Amino acid sequence: MPDNGPITITVISPVFNNGSGIAALLQQVQDVLSALQVVPQIILVDDGSADHSWEEITRIGPSIAGLCAYRHVRNMGQHQAIYTGLQLAKGDWVVVMDADLQDNPAYIAAFFESCTKRQRSILANRHTKKNRPYYVISSYLLNTLLSALVGLRMHYRTGNFGMFMRSTIDKVRSMSPHNFYFPVAVRLAEGRIEHIDVEFRLRYDGDSSYTFSKHISLALQAIRFAMSWHGRKGTFSVDERIQERYINSDHP
Repeated sequence: MPDNGPITITVISPVFNNGSGIAALLQQVQDVLSALQVVPQIILVDDGSADHSWEEITRIGPSIAGLCAYRHVRNMGQHQAIYTGLQLAKGDWVVVMDADLQDNPAYIAAFFESCTKRQRSILANRHTKKNRPYYVISSYLLNTLLSALVGLRMHYRTGNFGMFMRSTIDKVRSMSPHNFYFPVAVRLAEGRIEHIDVEFRLRYDGDSSYTFSKHISLALQAIRFAMSWHGRKGTFSVDERIQERYINSDHP
């Protein structure tokens, strides 16, 4: 936390075929950060979208304070998009959230109040999220296994959505991008993380891009990361990952 001067909050959101909801996402995030009277940095990482996501980002970009958008050269996966965003984050506090508006930006205010009071990171506990039975069961089993591997409890109703301390993010940034899985990385960096109950909203538009096979692939990725993270340092080059970028230079 800065000793003096304004606080900066970075919001990172990986984007994949979310073009229809980008404008609503950016406006809602901007409204929350403006109300908190913080310096905003909003990082969108377009992970190889096939729709009009990038065009929509650049269209609305001039009206969004602190917007920094980056376009991956190809689809690399949600957690790689988060990793890219983390490497570019400048905030004293860093929020990670999905771009489909199931993660409600309004909760950023509650996160900020809790985080600044306790000086600890916070994760959203999605009590009202409803999924297919196979997803609930597989998620429960995966998080039980991950809990055993990392020695920290990982609840299946938590995901990426939360607000994290700068010191925690700095530790995560130093980890290897190989098989990177954010929920494991952030717990390894900080240890036990408090939860706040949130309502999980319906997607703004369309269906989830996560098929059963993608869930299995992500689970294997998470397990590999949990088993092999120790002692592996990250190597990262923005230029190797980024095809295009948009920075709103009229704002901080």
